Amino acid sequence: MKKIFQFLAIAAFAATLSVPAIADDAKAPAAQKDKKAAKKKKEQTPPVVFEFPGKVVWKVNYPRFLFPREEQKKATRIKGCANVIEDRGGYYVEKKEVKNGVELTPRHALSLVQRIAWPENDPRLAEAQAELMRGNPSEALAIVERFLMFFKPIKTVEGSPWIRAAVIKLDALDQQANDSILSMFIGEIEATSGYRSIKELPQKIELARLNQLIRRGENASVLVKADELMKGQNDTEMLARLHLIKGNALYNLARYEDALHVYLRIPVFYGNESTFMPPAKLAVARCLRRMDRPELKAMQLARCAEEYLMEVINEYPMSLEAKTALAELPKHKRDALEAAGSLEERAAKRADVTSQIEREQSDEESGSDDDTYTDDSTTVDDSDDE
Repeated sequence: MKKIFQFLAIAAFAATLSVPAIADDAKAPAAQKDKKAAKKKKEQTPPVVFEFPGKVVWKVNYPRFLFPREEQKKATRIKGCANVIEDRGGYYVEKKEVKNGVELTPRHALSLVQRIAWPENDPRLAEAQAELMRGNPSEALAIVERFLMFFKPIKTVEGSPWIRAAVIKLDALDQQANDSILSMFIGEIEATSGYRSIKELPQKIELARLNQLIRRGENASVLVKADELMKGQNDTEMLARLHLIKGNALYNLARYEDALHVYLRIPVFYGNESTFMPPAKLAVARCLRRMDRPELKAMQLARCAEEYLMEVINEYPMSLEAKTALAELPKHKRDALEAAGSLEERAAKRADVTSQIEREQSDEESGSDDDTYTDDSTTVDDSDDE
């Protein structure tokens, strides 16, 4: 079934927005790959690059200290790359070399790093972000705290992933509505010399403070501040966040039509920011239900609301909003969905299909020797961990 609501007509209560539903099922590719090979490739962690004074540039194995203690031995060790070690309470980077038949182990203190080349799609930070989307802020915090501690001495160094971890922690504390600890963490950041030079961090702090104002019921102030932050803003993630916050403030003020108009801008104009799709669509459904009145019966707003709830459930089954959307469906529809399988089973099915497609695409592209971060000839060597 296609939606009935066109964005430009929503404010005038006149028409319909057509959003194609995503099918629950997708056919898996016929070809099956070697699962063991795929698992091995998936578990490999890419090396990183550290630059030290004197233009000394080393390729370094992914620091094992960023894994949980029980998983540190699983970190990939590629021979020929330097390793991060802990010695006398500090972190060092050392590399085994053989010169003129003599084995040497030059070492640099981690605190002396001047530039970092870090994988854009870090698997652990991606896992933390996924935990946030599932509504598990505690699990996300457990991951990023290791990053924040490890990179604290070099948080402002070019390429440091500290900023990404800090943003996730801000979001996690915000999701927990733990305003006292959130304020303490913001204070810790602002006490750091040069924190304003860290890209995007000051704006992220502003967003966290806006949510604190909403929780204190200061919604009118949020509307003013959100509009101010939107001026001249061209970062789509920031704009999506600001629209979500502004919509929440309008909703709390019972301005449901205005809130609907704002929420709908997220899928229409910022659809690539998938993180914000579940909360935006859930919020749209709630606005439509609030707006449903006898004189608007012909517009079938309740039916449209259910369609948005179904989109959240089908498209983002592992999100926190999917669980909420399921609970807000009429009982007979909720029972039918639960009989067909849990949200986790739906997500697993989609993930399996996606994984197979990605593996096939990866195998097709793996013919090149130029890939810096993948090396099928690499070996695991834990002998020099300590």
